[in-house]
Amino acid sequence: MTNPGTIPQHAGGEPELRATVLASLPNGMFRLRMTDGREIVAHVARDLRMAITRLLPGDHVLVDVSPYDTNKARIVRLSRSAQASQQPSPPIQPQ
Repeated sequence: MTNPGTIPQHAGGEPELRATVLASLPNGMFRLRMTDGREIVAHVARDLRMAITRLLPGDHVLVDVSPYDTNKARIVRLSRSAQASQQPSPPIQPQ
């Protein structure tokens, strides 16, 4: 169990990093910009693919960067953007 406020980690112990989708590439790959400014190429993890999630440029995601090649990563989760969480949800109107 993780403590509140800690960085989420996968089984390998590496922290999940934040990135923004720049472009969709052929063969299910995506070009991402990390928060530190570097660009990497990533594929979608099986769990996210099974959920039929559509990634579009500008989406914020959490990634696991490969320890062997730091230019490659796996997208493990969609991240709610700060902008989307600040917008109020539309009111539900009774019918």
